[in-house]
Amino acid sequence: MHLNSTRILKENLESLYKENLLCDTNLKTKTGSFPAHKSIHSARSTVFKEMFTHNMKEKNTEYVYMEDLNDDTVQRLLQFIYTATLLDLQWDSACNLYAAADKYEIPSLKSECSSFFKDCSSHYKSL
Repeated sequence: MHLNSTRILKENLESLYKENLLCDTNLKTKTGSFPAHKSIHSARSTVFKEMFTHNMKEKNTEYVYMEDLNDDTVQRLLQFIYTATLLDLQWDSACNLYAAADKYEIPSLKSECSSFFKDCSSHYKSL
């Protein structure tokens, strides 16, 4: 039986996210705290990589303060970082995610949000 290694990798990363296994940092908003993995975030974002590998406060602390983002945006950001999927995306959440993707330099998320905007625009034009 041939196993789809990409699917398995995605499932494994998603389980790390959902089960909060071996987390070594937290993303903090004004109202919440979300466990995360420095290595996974570093692989998905050049900004996180800089934070965690250079002489910045996030390297030696357990928190990354994201007070400009709401809890929903951080949860969606985490879902994308670990699984490369966006669930139940709406216009407002896509706008918030696009801004976060721009700030934290996550090109694949910016691309997904851009595709969502184009799809919405095309749908609107066809009405």
